[in-house]
Formats: sequence, structure tokens, C-alpha cells
Amino acid sequence: MKKISILILLTVILLTFSACGDEMVLDSASDLAALRVGAVSSTAGETYAANCGSEAVSVFATIEEAVEALVAGEIDCIITDLNTAKDVASNRDDVTNTKTRIIQDTDWCAAVRSADFDSLAVAEVVSAEVHKETNFSKLCRGFIENTGEDRDAFITADQVGSSGTFTLGTTADYPPYAYLTEDGKAAGISVEYAKRYAQKRDQTLEIKVYENDSELSKALKSGEIDMYFEQLPVPAVPGITYSTTCYTVELRVLIADN
Repeated sequence: MKKISILILLTVILLTFSACGDEMVLDSASDLAALRVGAVSSTAGETYAANCGSEAVSVFATIEEAVEALVAGEIDCIITDLNTAKDVASNRDDVTNTKTRIIQDTDWCAAVRSADFDSLAVAEVVSAEVHKETNFSKLCRGFIENTGEDRDAFITADQVGSSGTFTLGTTADYPPYAYLTEDGKAAGISVEYAKRYAQKRDQTLEIKVYENDSELSKALKSGEIDMYFEQLPVPAVPGITYSTTCYTVELRVLIADN
């Protein structure tokens, strides 16, 4: 009887250490490179997953499909926004939201020409204002937590002013920050911020889409555009000045609760 008890105890201890080892895999964001990573299409999670170093990234149409794959053992984790992670973890007993922030939140700032002090000042003022607005926060969450046509409900009216134009440059390939709708219109969190900048200056917002960041910086320095958004930490580019953080998208990791 004692031998059986000892064997049971040893088994429990081994299983405990094994579980701890599994948890330790997610000590930092760099550990994601060795995992099978899942994400939902056209979300900040998908963008992060594509660049996390993992050679096994699966993209799903919905968070529900991703969760089923996680529970079935087809993937090791899901990268998603904080609120979605909390909702899933609170509604399911077999999935856990990592409590520690193993992924650095994605912070974005405005890039303007170094001599364009007015645009920089507007960016700082508007950012301070919208951080205090509940409605604007809900609007941003709408872009973050929804996908596809469901995001259309959060697109506000075009900004039209009487004092010229304010031009935003974007690659429009980074949902939910900036993307193209089905009818080819640029939309997203950065576009909504730019509408506020143009509104503050009583200008009409114009949006130009470019292929890559290099084209954006060239367009800004040449005067083709007045601003674009850059993810922190920013590169050192001569002739370009960056604002403080305009907006942040918080990401978390969901794992199976075995």
C-alpha cells in the first residue's frame, strides 16, 4: 500500500513539474517563436503573430474557431486583444488568459515633418483630448474587437473643413489601425485620429495610400502628406519628428487550461 501511495505521489509531483514547465514557455514574447500560434484574421493579433518568429502561424475567421483549435491541441496559443482574451477566459473553463503581459502593447505615434510644429502640436492636443473621451475609446475598441464588415459601424463621417486639406499617408495594410474597406476606402483607428486632427484645424481630410513605410517617409518629407502613424519604437529618420503615444492596442495570449 505504501509503495502505491509513493508511486501516486511521485506521479503527482512529476505532473506538477511538467505543468510548470509548460507555463514557463510563456515567460516572454520571444518564447512564442517556438510555439504554434493562432490569431483571428484582420486583427492586431494576426499582425503580431506574423512577426513573432513562429514558423507555425494559423489564421482563423473568428475567435470561436481559434479557440476550438486551441482546445483541440491544433495550436499552442492565441494572440488577441486584451478585452477579447478576458471575455473568452471568463466564458470558458478550458482556456486561460495569461495574467502577465508577455507581449508588449503596440503603441503608435504621429510622424510629421521636423519643421511642422503646428501639426505636431495638434497631434499632442488631440491625443490628450481623445484619451479622456469615453465615446472615442468605444470607437477604437469597435475597430479592435470586430472584423470584416462589422467594423463599418464604427467608421465616422468624412471630415470636411473650410481651410484647405490635411493629408494623411498610410499603407492601409495594418488592421485595425489602417485598412481598406470592401469599397476601397481607407479606414481604421489612425484614420479616425486623423479626422480629429483635420477637424481641429477646420480642414478636409485627404488620405493617400502608399506601398510601404519607406514611401511614407519620402512623401512626408516632400510635402505630399502632412502626417502618418508610426509604431513605437520609432526609427531615426532625418527631417521627421514624432509625437508622444497617440493610441495603444493591448495584446494578450490565450492558452488551453489543461
